[in-house]
Amino acid sequence: MWSACVQFSLMPFLHQLYGWLSSKEIAWVHVFAINLPFDTMHPFFYWPKLSYEVWFLAYCGFIFIGTDIIYATLVHLVTMELNNLAQIISEIDWDDEDEEGEKKAIDEMKKLSGIHQQLIEASDELDDICSILLFVNAFSCLSMLCTDAFLAASGEGQYFIVKFIIPAIAIPWHFFFQCHFGDALIDASLRVADGVYKSAWYKASPKYRKLALLIMMRAQKAQKITGWKFIDINMETFYWIIQTTYSYYSFLTGVYNP
Repeated sequence: MWSACVQFSLMPFLHQLYGWLSSKEIAWVHVFAINLPFDTMHPFFYWPKLSYEVWFLAYCGFIFIGTDIIYATLVHLVTMELNNLAQIISEIDWDDEDEEGEKKAIDEMKKLSGIHQQLIEASDELDDICSILLFVNAFSCLSMLCTDAFLAASGEGQYFIVKFIIPAIAIPWHFFFQCHFGDALIDASLRVADGVYKSAWYKASPKYRKLALLIMMRAQKAQKITGWKFIDINMETFYWIIQTTYSYYSFLTGVYNP
């Protein structure tokens, strides 16, 4: 939402610029349409009110930026550790003739198996923390985009670009940001199984193979961030929201402009 806050705060200025370029007239508008007991278009009240609205949106934007940074950092840390784990497992060397090296490889595999379990638990904890908020954000994004599509299809005027295009870019950007990191987590968790398969497990002892099989079986289930266990936060969900919005807009365009 921080992107939406920034772009919505710029909308009055873009509206005025577009009006001046198209008709040489400046239409004075506010960010929010609020009825107040005085003339908000009077220069004495217009600029203080507009400044307060921009400040409020900037304040909200910084709040969203902070939560997004925390979310992105935690998810990226788990993703990075999973990628590192897959790389380490794939590079484990096995030597049948070296008993000490064999024991060392088995001990290292036990350690890596424990690390993998800890990363799975960390991913599940992140999902529990963020799940409800991401669910609300996903369907808020969908509802706002559909509302924006409805207003664009049913409204008339020369400010189509300001009213529709800018919000259509600003609103889904925040959810795209979250889906990108969620998608990276899924790929990294599945890459652990590939790392086990690429290792020299076929030359190893049965005990080592059992440890490798345990990690591979756990890695078959992708670790992911969900929206209240209802939707997966990944790029497929983002594309679904965009496609749903476009279908809704196409339907409304056919209704209002047959």
